[in-house]
Amino acid sequence: MKPNSRVDRRQCVTCGRELPERYSKAEKCRTCHLAAIRTANQPRGICLDCGKTLRNPTSARCRICWAQNTRRSDWQPRSPDWQPRGALSVEPSATSNIERAYAAAMVDGEGHIGLAPWKASHLPFVQITNTNHVLIDWFQVRWTAGLVMSLDRRNGLHKPRHNWRVSGRRAYAFLKEIEPYLVLKRAQAEIVFAYYDQGGYFQHGPDRLPAEEVIRRAQLHLDIKALNARGPTTG
Repeated sequence: MKPNSRVDRRQCVTCGRELPERYSKAEKCRTCHLAAIRTANQPRGICLDCGKTLRNPTSARCRICWAQNTRRSDWQPRSPDWQPRGALSVEPSATSNIERAYAAAMVDGEGHIGLAPWKASHLPFVQITNTNHVLIDWFQVRWTAGLVMSLDRRNGLHKPRHNWRVSGRRAYAFLKEIEPYLVLKRAQAEIVFAYYDQGGYFQHGPDRLPAEEVIRRAQLHLDIKALNARGPTTG
């Protein structure tokens, strides 16, 4: 049995009605779902648990609250020697310590570290933005990974903006290499490390992420979003 694997609910938890196969992981049938919204005396489009505005107004809960309400109790604890599927495997770059220190300075000053929405979860990424493509090419050549994008500005007085973006495991490996030299964005990098080091299960093909992992990644997303928030800081 896969660690923390989901099992189809198959029945509505309120009335016991059998659910169609495509909705077998839902909590309630549509009738009980709408009744729950009316009973809670809340307008459509508002999460019943946290009050968050929903993208789909016909839903009852946001994704995080839904995951909390669909936790499975049949999963087995992992053994101490269990290894996650999809463990990190990224070849290190051939960069020198001086180049890594320079890259860290660019990440601190011109970069962004975050967790972007990805399918039903979030995925770490690092992005460097500059109007000079020479800097972007410098990153692309030395780390031989990532995606280069050029964006024209609406205002013709502004130069085009160039981005170098690396995601997932490559973002993790890149940050590990420049970690000793980071100053301003060290806390954001540590969240990316926690994403992989403290998780232990990653989606493969039809395998779904356990609800606990979805919730954990959503919390990491909120933590790193708070660190990246603009405006005056206190303390």
